[in-house]
Amino acid sequence: MVYLDACIKEALRLSASESFMARLCTEETTVAGIPFKPGMCVEVPLAGMHHDPEYFPEPEKFNPDRFLPENKDSVKPFTFMPFGNGPRSCVGMRLGMVQAKTFLACLLRRVKLEKCPETMVPVKFKPRMLLPVTDGPVMLKAVARTTPTS
Repeated sequence: MVYLDACIKEALRLSASESFMARLCTEETTVAGIPFKPGMCVEVPLAGMHHDPEYFPEPEKFNPDRFLPENKDSVKPFTFMPFGNGPRSCVGMRLGMVQAKTFLACLLRRVKLEKCPETMVPVKFKPRMLLPVTDGPVMLKAVARTTPTS
């Protein structure tokens, strides 16, 4: 389940459900020379951070190894936030991760997913504002395993 967890996190990094996270500034402060005043809306560009080579080398490459326990120090704090962070992070984060892992573990025990001739490789995405949308269908074939994995 460790590698499955890493795969889900990498998929979330590549195509997060939110492009940005908005927060309301509550006190006057300066960050990196930029002044912020109470009442200002601050938008954190999550998609930009998740695809920045400064934070994630080879950002367009699917590399679940980034999120394995032995590599956890390579992910800088507050650069991977698909569910937000802190006290206002998504309340359903843990439930969503458990559901995704359970579904994928049950599915992948019984079938192997293969690309079809119609599968677009690499998958291309349309320019977006909020949600990632593929530039065409993603076709996969579910092939039954002869014996389910345990």
